[in-house]
Amino acid sequence: MLIQDSFSFYNQIKDLIEDYELNQKVRYMQDNHERLLMNWYIGKLLVEAQGGMNRAKYGDGLIKEWALELSNLYGTNYSYTNLKDMRQLYKLYPIGRTLCD
Repeated sequence: MLIQDSFSFYNQIKDLIEDYELNQKVRYMQDNHERLLMNWYIGKLLVEAQGGMNRAKYGDGLIKEWALELSNLYGTNYSYTNLKDMRQLYKLYPIGRTLCD
């Protein structure tokens, strides 16, 4: 009888851990989805602020300035290199609907 009771407790512990691990993975995927959308929209706004796709290279000074300000406010995730990568993401995938779906 004691062995069956122990096994039941073990299974309950195992179920709790598995639920936790699954929820962690779901939250990670949701966070990645939100981060991707945010990066895409930041890239879109950067391209638009620089005058559109054809002139996007022109505004590197703008990105440098904004990167300094955003990095001071929010940390290194918004560095010059990262903002350029966000701009590149938008330029490679300019159709917003595809990312949202």
